[in-house]
Amino acid sequence: MTSENNPMRLGVFGNTSPSLVTLSNGNFEVEFKGGDGYLWLAMGTGTTITSDNNPRLLGVE
Repeated sequence: MTSENNPMRLGVFGNTSPSLVTLSNGNFEVEFKGGDGYLWLAMGTGTTITSDNNPRLLGVE
């Protein structure tokens, strides 16, 4: 994974706040506007991010 698409290296866009949702199965989803200006989605369990993606690449604008 390169730094261009790694949310762990993006930071959070200024004056914004990430959103965290706990799912009924114990997993979580985090959405945030990254330092690149795009909305990012990360999913995980415990303290580990297991999947991340830039929704723009999935057709979400």
